[in-house]
Amino acid sequence: MNRNARLARLAGVTMTGPDTFEAHDAAHAVRLLVEHCRADDYPDMRAIAAKVATTAGEIQEWIQHAVRFEFETGEVFQSPPVTLARGVGDCDCQARLFLAMVAGLPQHGRSHVQRRALGFWWDGADAVHVAPYVRASSSGPWMACETTVEGVRYGEDPIAGAVRKAALRPDLARAFGPVHIIPL
Repeated sequence: MNRNARLARLAGVTMTGPDTFEAHDAAHAVRLLVEHCRADDYPDMRAIAAKVATTAGEIQEWIQHAVRFEFETGEVFQSPPVTLARGVGDCDCQARLFLAMVAGLPQHGRSHVQRRALGFWWDGADAVHVAPYVRASSSGPWMACETTVEGVRYGEDPIAGAVRKAALRPDLARAFGPVHIIPL
């Protein structure tokens, strides 16, 4: 069984092509994204990270400048290399890129990232936004790393940062309530 077929089975979604999936609801789409992020292993993305940044905050800022946010029709899960090559992606595409790149940070010192996670905001049954989170120790605070709004700072609440930057898109305006963090 290939990687994508295994991920589709784990997430309870249907494969509609070699690299395409159909999720029947938001909960299954979230599960697919989580399983993708857990399985992602892109040495090229780690190598790029090592060249452009030394901290998670620097990777966050680099992606804010290198990848433009773009709404999708339906839900597309593109790999981190595709997101970087295209230079565009929605929140889940950018979160996957960030998490793939942050894996290239040194495993010691001030830039150490011990844990990675995804933070989801919901509006009823719809997942309306996702952002990557990291922390330096098993008991330290989760730090948000919003990549889709330029100028949102490392550790800043993504929704508050979008409001501060006057960049509250329709998806972010629907993101009510607390963030739901899923560790990877």
